[in-house]
Amino acid sequence: MESIVLTAQIRTAVKNQIKPLRKNRKVPGVLYGHDIPSRNIVVDAVEFGKVYKKAGASNLIDLKLGEESLKVLVKDYQLHPLKTIFTHFDLYQVRMDEELEAEAKVVTVGEAPAVKGLGGILVKNMPTLTIRCLPGNLVGELTVDISSLSEFGQSIHVKDIAVPAGVEILGNPQDVVVTIAAPRSEEEITAASGAVVEDVTQVKVAADEKKKAEEAAAAAEAEAKK
Repeated sequence: MESIVLTAQIRTAVKNQIKPLRKNRKVPGVLYGHDIPSRNIVVDAVEFGKVYKKAGASNLIDLKLGEESLKVLVKDYQLHPLKTIFTHFDLYQVRMDEELEAEAKVVTVGEAPAVKGLGGILVKNMPTLTIRCLPGNLVGELTVDISSLSEFGQSIHVKDIAVPAGVEILGNPQDVVVTIAAPRSEEEITAASGAVVEDVTQVKVAADEKKKAEEAAAAAEAEAKK
């Protein structure tokens, strides 16, 4: 993957001085790390949007801060409640010789015979997995081959996922990542309509937040093309 570069400057503006920065299409942020003093920084809003669209939260960014060149990850961000723009961000400065934890997206590949031939339903229980590795081994995605799922009830567990050298998946190895469910009859759907199968509130909030961030990144990219 090509290097993702973000240029920043040290920020001296605080509190009531932040608003003028945003009016000038700048985004204030904080840079910190393990045993590394935090620093207030500022970046161009359009550039940050383009960088976040490429890097997300799981890919290393080359931060150019004056004469320094640092490896960082986007750890957090804030969005305007009404507009699709970033208002603040946190960058985590990594040490290349120190392991870190990050979220990797689960991506299914192949075609499950139980879905194609039997009409089964592919259920994705874990859209992301937490991994631990050195920064140089960081991956944004983990692929799961579902072509072996030929019967209802068959599953792929955490322990079944092949990972690159130097990468460890955290959590219970027996956790089900994807499984095949039998198609449900109309009677079963009706009977279950009033039951709470899963509390999806937090999942929906996270999905909405991610969508807003992607929209903000896309808006920044569109602004850059003007």
